[in-house]
Amino acid sequence: MRAIDAQQLLSSAAEFARAGWRWWIAELKDMLPRRLAAVALLRRSRMFFEIEDRAIVVTRETSGSRIELGQIDSEGEPSRESQRAVAAAVRQTSRACVAAIIRLRANQVLRRRVPLPLAAAGSLQQVFAHEFDRQMPLSLDQAYFDCRIISRDGKSKGLVAELIAVRRSIIDPALVLARECGLRGVAVELDDAGGPIRLPGLLRTLREIPGGRREFRLSIGLAAIAVALVAGVVAALVDRQQTYDEALSQQLVVAKAQAQVVQQLQKRVDAAIESQRFLPQQKRSSSVMTVLNEVTRILPDGAWLFDLQTNGREVRLHGFAPEASGLLARFAQSPLFENARFRSPLTQGPQDGLERFDLSLDFKGLP
Repeated sequence: MRAIDAQQLLSSAAEFARAGWRWWIAELKDMLPRRLAAVALLRRSRMFFEIEDRAIVVTRETSGSRIELGQIDSEGEPSRESQRAVAAAVRQTSRACVAAIIRLRANQVLRRRVPLPLAAAGSLQQVFAHEFDRQMPLSLDQAYFDCRIISRDGKSKGLVAELIAVRRSIIDPALVLARECGLRGVAVELDDAGGPIRLPGLLRTLREIPGGRREFRLSIGLAAIAVALVAGVVAALVDRQQTYDEALSQQLVVAKAQAQVVQQLQKRVDAAIESQRFLPQQKRSSSVMTVLNEVTRILPDGAWLFDLQTNGREVRLHGFAPEASGLLARFAQSPLFENARFRSPLTQGPQDGLERFDLSLDFKGLP
């Protein structure tokens, strides 16, 4: 519960910070001179690399008007001549403060909505990277992917997230063309019926595209400068606190001696507590082995578990089995278990003939 509350608090704080940033930028724009304000308006210009069925169309949008600058054939390997011609047309236009956007169509991506616990909101990329092969008919090395939260349900402590994947062969030619045009800050968005959907997570793998290494080196350099600045600030603070630290050194010597005495007492207390816990732990270990042996005996050939949990008398089983619906009858005949029930509906397993089950039962104990 505390982890979930902390995540929600961080999300609210981030939204508040973004709103404050937008207000601050709007106030600064009103204070700019006219010439600088005119330059700031160039941010409304956008360069689109629209991936069609057989071509990549490059257009520029400024104040609602769009001009096509060129296109290249995306079937097969694009020729260097066509890439250079489009790049020359792009370079002839003013690219100051222009946002470069690669736009995908709905039929070029794979989308899937997945229910997840609310605690997974802060690590969606890691969760879907681990589950990608199970959720998509592609392997992770064949696609780029991003994810977003569709809805949250505080009552059930869950959320619905959407996984969006695109084949690398679809988007790589557009990325290479953007590099050829001299555009470094490239964004990706999906043309959806409800409006464009930004996919910032796709950009995390751009270092694999030719030309991305230069930005990576620049990022490393900026990070090194930031580290050096932080180190300088820390050194200044340490220097100012040196006198105060010397005054505390004597007190630390006394505290260290007292801490050693407390540590010795703590070791004696821990040893006494451990001796008291030994017998209950032995009894629990024996019960777990009994449960494991009985479950192994009951499960039919071809069935296997990937998770077994015990919580008091409750035993929770997750696994795959042929005709898993018959497991309830098998466990009902056991003298050690009772109240066998499925915690969730049976689903298709990774192989034909296998069903995934989530089964819970109560351990009665040894007869």
